Amino acid sequence: MRKIFIYTLIFIFIFAATGCKGTEGSNPKKIEPQAEEKAMNEKELSLNIVTTDKLLYNMVKDIVRDRHYVDYMFVSKEKLWNYKYSEDSINNISKKDLYFYWGSGMEPWVSDFVDKLSKTKIGPINIARGIKTISFDRELKYQDITLKDNPYFWLNIDYYKVAMLNIKNAIQDKDSKDRVYYEDNFSKAIKDVEVYQKKLKEAADKLKEYTFVVDGDNLDYFLKYYGFKTIKIYNYGYQLTQTDIDNNLKLTDKLKDNNNVIFLYDSEQNKKANEEIINKFSLKTGQINIYSNDIKYTDMLQSNLITLESFINAK
Repeated sequence: MRKIFIYTLIFIFIFAATGCKGTEGSNPKKIEPQAEEKAMNEKELSLNIVTTDKLLYNMVKDIVRDRHYVDYMFVSKEKLWNYKYSEDSINNISKKDLYFYWGSGMEPWVSDFVDKLSKTKIGPINIARGIKTISFDRELKYQDITLKDNPYFWLNIDYYKVAMLNIKNAIQDKDSKDRVYYEDNFSKAIKDVEVYQKKLKEAADKLKEYTFVVDGDNLDYFLKYYGFKTIKIYNYGYQLTQTDIDNNLKLTDKLKDNNNVIFLYDSEQNKKANEEIINKFSLKTGQINIYSNDIKYTDMLQSNLITLESFINAK
C-alpha cells in the first residue's frame, strides 16, 4: 500500500512538471499543418503587378508602396503606341497577378492583347472604367484601327481620381487583408493631388478673359476642364486639305486686334509647326504637359501650374 502511494506521488510530480514546462513555452502548442500553411501564405502574400508604362506604374506605386512587386512594360509613348505583342509576351503577362492598362486609346493594341491573356491567374484592369471619355474631332489611324477616343483623360483631375479608385479597388480585391493600408495610401495620394487641383483652378479663373489657340485635339480634356475659350486649328501632324488651310486662315483672322491670346502646345514640334502664326500675331506661348513617362502625376500638375501662373504674372 505504501509503495502504491509513493508511485502515485511520483506520477503526479512528473505529470505536473511536464505540464508546467509546456506552459512556459518550451513545448509550444501544436498548430495543425493546414492552419500553419495558411498563416504563412497570408504573411508572405506578395503580388506580381505589371503596368503598360511608367506613369501608370507610379500611380500603382502610390497605392501599394513597397508592399508588392510592380514593373512596367514601356519607357516611352512611342514604344507604347507602336508595340506589337508576341506569344511570349502573352504568356509572360498571363503569369502575373494584376495587369493595369490605360484602356483609353493609349495602347491601341491592348483590347486584342487582353483577350488573348490566360485569365487563370492574371487580373487585367482597365483603369479608365467609369470615365466618360471624349472623342477626337479628327480620328487617328493605328495600323488598320481607327482611334476615336482621346486618351489623355488624366488632364481632367476628377477623371484621374476615378482611375486611382479603380487601381485601389483592384488591389484590395486581390489582397483584402490589407484593405486599410491601401485605403490610407489612396487617401494620401488624392490629398496630394487636390493641393494642385485647387491652385490650378484658381489660376484658370484668373485667365478667363484669355483665348487659347491650340493645334489639334490633344489638349481637349485640359481646355474643357478649366472652361477656357479656345480657337482650334489643325496643322501639325495632319495631312491638310485646301479646306483645312482655308479654315485655319478664317480662325486665325479672329486673332486680329486681340491682345489676350495665348498659344498652347504640348510638344516643341507642335510649337515649331506654328511659328508663322505665333510670330504674325505676337502670341504668348506656353507648354502643357499632357504625358511624361518619367515623372509622377503631381509633377505634371506642378509643371502645368507654373505655365498658367507665368501668364498671370505677365499681365
